[in-house]
Amino acid sequence: MQRDVIQLTTIYVGDYTEFESLAIRLSGRRYKSSVVVCVYRPPGTVTSTFTDQLADMLDQIVLLIVGDFNVLRVATG
Repeated sequence: MQRDVIQLTTIYVGDYTEFESLAIRLSGRRYKSSVVVCVYRPPGTVTSTFTDQLADMLDQIVLLIVGDFNVLRVATG
């Protein structure tokens, strides 16, 4: 069974106001563990607060970024 081979553990990466996130560690008996982080930001203008908070979260993990980045414009101020 797969659940006997792969274990999932949630990881705390911080509380952020500009996006929601879920981080999990995947680990198995014969494999090194990997961390997967999913970030959701509602549609709208990207603020400097968002970029600061995202950078703060990314500083905590070594990563490979994959996905869809729908960033049209960064608001200043």
